[in-house]
Amino acid sequence: NDLKARFSRADRVRVASLQCELYAFRQDSLSVNDYFTKLLGFLEELEIFRPIPTCTCLARCQCESLRNARKFKNEDLVFLFLTGLNDHYAVVRS
Repeated sequence: NDLKARFSRADRVRVASLQCELYAFRQDSLSVNDYFTKLLGFLEELEIFRPIPTCTCLARCQCESLRNARKFKNEDLVFLFLTGLNDHYAVVRS
């Protein structure tokens, strides 16, 4: 239990660090493709620590909660991507 608690604290610190990096990340001199690839790398690492839960219902789940969680996560990716683009892509943002 002590080991689990110790790693759990480290995971929370890494999650906080990743979130700060994500929200501060900008395209700058990267190509759009490289920018998007690096952004996905941050998100994939974050997904390791904070995955979307899987449904454990015995019958087929009807509540749409997990589908909505994935939808919100995908929308967050779009928002992060667009807000980090260089200013000459301002037309795309709107």
